[in-house]
Amino acid sequence: MEGLRLVRSFSTVLDGTAGLAVDGRNRCYVAHDKGVAVFDENGERLGGWEVEGGAVCVDVGDVGDNGDDGDVGDDGRLVLCGPSTVSIYDAEGVLKERWGEEGEGQGEFRLITGVALTEGMVFLADAGNRCVHRFAVTGDFANDLGRKGETEGQGIICPSPYLDCDVDEEGRLHVTNPGRFRIDVMASDGRPLFHWGKPGVERGFFHGCCNPTHLCLLPGGRTAAALKRPPGILVFDRAEKGKEPRLLAWADPPVFSKEDQGLDLAGDAENRLWALDVGAGAVFLFALELDGEEN
Repeated sequence: MEGLRLVRSFSTVLDGTAGLAVDGRNRCYVAHDKGVAVFDENGERLGGWEVEGGAVCVDVGDVGDNGDDGDVGDDGRLVLCGPSTVSIYDAEGVLKERWGEEGEGQGEFRLITGVALTEGMVFLADAGNRCVHRFAVTGDFANDLGRKGETEGQGIICPSPYLDCDVDEEGRLHVTNPGRFRIDVMASDGRPLFHWGKPGVERGFFHGCCNPTHLCLLPGGRTAAALKRPPGILVFDRAEKGKEPRLLAWADPPVFSKEDQGLDLAGDAENRLWALDVGAGAVFLFALELDGEEN
């Protein structure tokens, strides 16, 4: 492990953990087969609620310091996804919106595995349809991004049930493209902007079949990417068109379990990195110590 210092870890004592998100007060939301559970950074369970059909991924908006203790997101929203459903909740866990149609057409879902909530829009990574759907939080469909077309080298290839996405401050979508061993960056209308990452067994490359599985964006334009078989985390500097980002930090086994069912990632308000070891149902909190920085 280099550049990442393990601050603490804790077991969620939950079955079927699948995804996590962290709000601006460093509360951790864990999606599992019965719904969502909320923890503080020390692993104390604060609450949660059940969701029909369970949840496979979760995201929240930023939380400021001027709200009530129960606030979730600056707009009071939390999004939970099942394989083919999207549910929007308020801070008390009251269901506000729910939609989803199973299928292969535009705006239809086969296997949602990642979600990003930003400025009233929800981006949904669909490993089954090999694309990212963009919806308003009201459920109005906007467009699909990343579907494979006729242009050589473009489009998402996703041979296994791992696809993840995040959105940067400029509104650009960053999405894993595991079958191409890279991360794609797109405009919100789906236009490809650039991509980065290369296949290989050396540290800093994406190996095996198929990586990266998950990602999250960190302050300063950094990207954390998760690997499977073996599980690990790589943290890269800002990616730019025509320039491969520099590897800054990494974490490998034996930090993580041998179950190897994926590592979902999230950043927090203190520029730390959280990881959910899906196979073990355990949460890891890392401090980034990069180039003299310490968090």
